[in-house]
This record gives sequence, structure tokens and C-alpha cells, in this order.
Amino acid sequence: MASYFKWPVILVVGWGLGWLSHYYWLSLRLPKNVTSSVLANEAPQRLQQTVDATLETPSFIQDSAQSGVTLVHEKLAMHQYEQVIQLLLDDNFTQQLDNMRQAIIEHLRLLLASHDYIHADRLFSLYLEVEYRDVTVLLMRAQSYTGQQQFELAIDTLYKARSYEYREPQMANLIEKIRKLVERFDKTLRNLKNNEARLTLFERLTTLEPDYSPYFVELARVQMSMGNTTQARLSLSLVEYDPQVSRQVKQLLKQIEHNAAITEAELATIPLTRRGDHFIVKAWINNHTVINLLIDTGASLTMIRSDVLQAAGVSRSANQAVRRFNTANGTIHTAVVLLDSLSMGEQSVNDLEVGRLNSDNFHVADGLLGMNFLKHFKFFIDQGEHVLRLTPP
Repeated sequence: MASYFKWPVILVVGWGLGWLSHYYWLSLRLPKNVTSSVLANEAPQRLQQTVDATLETPSFIQDSAQSGVTLVHEKLAMHQYEQVIQLLLDDNFTQQLDNMRQAIIEHLRLLLASHDYIHADRLFSLYLEVEYRDVTVLLMRAQSYTGQQQFELAIDTLYKARSYEYREPQMANLIEKIRKLVERFDKTLRNLKNNEARLTLFERLTTLEPDYSPYFVELARVQMSMGNTTQARLSLSLVEYDPQVSRQVKQLLKQIEHNAAITEAELATIPLTRRGDHFIVKAWINNHTVINLLIDTGASLTMIRSDVLQAAGVSRSANQAVRRFNTANGTIHTAVVLLDSLSMGEQSVNDLEVGRLNSDNFHVADGLLGMNFLKHFKFFIDQGEHVLRLTPP
């Protein structure tokens, strides 16, 4: 009887040893992150799928079983910033994102402390393409620009940070930073007697913050110093009734030798309706369809809801392709149509491109009034009087 079972037992034991030997040698050839639990799988197809998936993993991730934070530190030390951003976008490290971001911020602080602006600017650009709302990093980039004496870029970056900040204490601190930097830059330009640069500065500032009347007063002063009293008068007319600067405006008006009266056609005062922190203005599409637009100076393009455009009979296409534009809430992609005109009061802009706004996602108004309309005027948003003042450029 023993001999009867002898040979089957030998065959079974031999088959088992051969199977274990095969997988032992295979395990020595696999990457480290293929674990013993995978080798224990009895289905060869499952094992092959695991091997294939491992081979498709980027080499800088598969070579290490370390945490995302550790990998980020390694890549930052080697200035491999593109790979740092890939790690930030990797779904495997979702739970570690906050710590990974903090590692990047600490690295940026070290770069700024050592005045390594070349590497800092490269990392800023890559990181902010992904995390464009990160106020902390935007403030650091403004600091970097300031350290390089690139004041215009620093100011623009601070205003970008302001558009994303919502906490009151941080907002107040951010505004104070802007005021101090503008004062510092303006003082530098005055010492250099560079009125052209000062003119550019305050024209830009009145666009970035059209509800801050002191910028209009400084713009008028620069225009007066350059002999352009007509433009100075127009700038002052926008803020003439703002109590914050009304006394200064009256004094400057007395200094203007050529005090030509501004006609009603030159100065338009458009009523505004306040809705939360925003203002709504009434406009006309092609002189016949009345709409309400939310003023968004952070939007490069005026945008109108698709259903409103359809009701107005707008069908002219500026470009069939979808295009990319900036808004105060970030970058969007939209199709563009062409209006015969968009009007407010007596002021009108002809052949204006507007984007189609998704009707399902925007219910505050009929659309956004962007800078491609407002850039045709000098304008001031009078928050006290709730009016929009427009003059020709």
C-alpha cells in the first residue's frame, strides 16, 4: 500500500517546489514596490498586470517607496521642479498634498533668503500654473519681484493675490502692502524725474483699483506736471464728488489754467446697483436689448449668458474656436461672439467681442462687464454714490 502512494506524493511535492522556485526567481527581478502579496496571487494574469502597471509608473516615483513629501524634498534639492509638480498632481499622494505644498513653500523661502531668483522664478511659474489661487505663494512672488526691483510685476501680483483673498484681516494687510509698495515705487520714479513711468503707473493703478480715488488724484497731478491739463481735468472729474479726495480735487482744479468745461457727452454717470460686494450696471445689446452686467475688472473679456444672447438674436461669430480668458475667479475657456454694440447711457463700444457664459452656472446677473469694454474709457466706481463715472480716454 505504501508503494501505491509513493509516486503520486513525489509528483505533487516536486510540482510544488518547482512553482515556488519559479516565483522566487521572478521576485528577484521585480521592482521593489511589487510586494509579496502580489507574488502570493495564484493567477499569473494578475501578476503580469501588476508588472505592466509598475513599468508604466514614472521612473522618479517607482524608484522609491518613500512618501510624497520625501520625494518632493529630493526633487526640490535637485531643482527638478517639473517632477515636483508631477508629484503634486499624482493621485497617489492626495492625502499628503498640504505637507507637499508646505515643503515647496519652505524651499521657496530658502531660495528668496539666498537671493536665488533664477530658481525661485522658475518654481513660482510652474507652481502657480497649477495653484494659481495660493495667496501665500503669490505674496512670496511679489516679494521676489520687489527684491529684483521689478515693482510693476510685484504690484500686479499683489493685486492678483487680493482678488483671491477673502479673509478680512489678511485683506487689510494685503491692501497695506500694496499702498506701501506703490508709495515706494512712486518715490523712486519721482527721484528719477521719470514722469512717463509715473503716468504709466497711475494709469495702470486706476485700472487695477477703479474704486480708490487717491490714485485718480495722483494721476491728475502727473498729467498736470506734463502739461496735459485737459486729461487732468477729466481724471479729476471722475472723483470730484468723492468725500475722501474732494478737497484735494478742488485745490487742483483751481491750479489748472485751462479749465474747459466738460460736457455731458464727455462725462457719463451710470447708476449702479449693489449686490453683496459687487456692482450691477444696466447696459444695452445692439441698442435694443436691456441687460444687467456685474462689473468685473479682473475679467479680460465681457461675458454674457448664452440664453440672453440667444434672446437678443446675437449670432455673429468672432471666432468659432474656443478661446482662453482671465476672470477674477481664474482662467476659463469659452466661445466668442461679436456684438454690433454694447452701450451704457450715451457711451457705446461697437464691434465688441463677448464670451458665451454657461447659463446654468451663473445666476447673479446676465453676465460680466470686462475690461475689453472698460478699457475704452477712463472710469471710476464711486462706491459712496453707487455710480460708474466714464470719460473718453
